[in-house]
Amino acid sequence: MYKSVRSNMLLGGGARLFFAVVPAAFLAALVLAGCDNPTNANEYTLTVSIDPDTGGNVLVLYGSSNKECNNGDKVKVTAGDSVSLEAIAMSKYKFIYWSGAVLDTINNPVKFAVKGNWKVTAHFLHE
Repeated sequence: MYKSVRSNMLLGGGARLFFAVVPAAFLAALVLAGCDNPTNANEYTLTVSIDPDTGGNVLVLYGSSNKECNNGDKVKVTAGDSVSLEAIAMSKYKFIYWSGAVLDTINNPVKFAVKGNWKVTAHFLHE
């Protein structure tokens, strides 16, 4: 289903009408996604990825909480909180390195302060 979107825009000193037809699903996704700002200005999302996804998981320690994350899991953290990530390898895998928002790419565990909506990936190697 398609929805029409209308907006008054000032162009050249006069009001003009802008009209577009967009898929309703796209419009709903756009509204739900917002501007990549968290709903709470003091809260950010840390997205954890695991490569390969069968290689292990990541233990996220933040504040007084902890969460064992699988590939694609998201953790809400308070801005400026210190976060510790520990990659835990599955049998016949070993942790190799971090990528994404982590500056210290080879140490495990790794600790940093959250300052935005960040993504991190734990990379494992099958032995």
